[in-house]
Amino acid sequence: TCRKLLENPHDDRFIRRIVTCDEKWVYFSNTDKHNQLLDPGQMAEPVAKRDRFSRKALLCVWWNFEGVIHFELVPNGRTIDADLYCDQLDRMYASLGEKYPALINRKRVLLQQDNAKPHTARRTQEKIKNLEAIELLPHPAYSPDLAPSDYHLFRSMAHFLRGRSFNNLGGVENGCREFFASKNKEWYRNGIAQLADRWVQAIDSNGLYFKT
Repeated sequence: TCRKLLENPHDDRFIRRIVTCDEKWVYFSNTDKHNQLLDPGQMAEPVAKRDRFSRKALLCVWWNFEGVIHFELVPNGRTIDADLYCDQLDRMYASLGEKYPALINRKRVLLQQDNAKPHTARRTQEKIKNLEAIELLPHPAYSPDLAPSDYHLFRSMAHFLRGRSFNNLGGVENGCREFFASKNKEWYRNGIAQLADRWVQAIDSNGLYFKT
């Protein structure tokens, strides 16, 4: 599958099959770290650093060429393990079946995920095998440049949430929904379509990390 995708990086038949997922901390209070225009010799205004005890929730999101398929917020203090991730996969799979039944019926889903331990655990691998419509795309270790959520979704989301504060988990969830809804289908498609191009760049650079 990867070879065919690399040979035809802009083939909609593959772009429409890819579902990508990742996790990101979303803070209740998001500092506005705006750029400061300074005169020579002028001191920059101090920006408060976020401490590790700041209230936050872990966003887990699955999306494709048209938008978000499923997302969940894990409250502060709860970590993602293989058990939770497998439960999330079941819920994502159900949402995928409702929105794209043809992909499920034809067993045509290409899942792109990174190599975090919950993703590579034996239980997770067995779960994915049981979800027969899913085929895993390979992902090199430590490669955020090859993860659409890192290079596309989360980068824009951080800008969208900058300067905003939320009182509770429901507010964070509404903020996430607002961001997802603010992007049109072409924006999501562009993020997925970049993946094959980035694979080609990675091959051309002998697997070295590259910045864009």
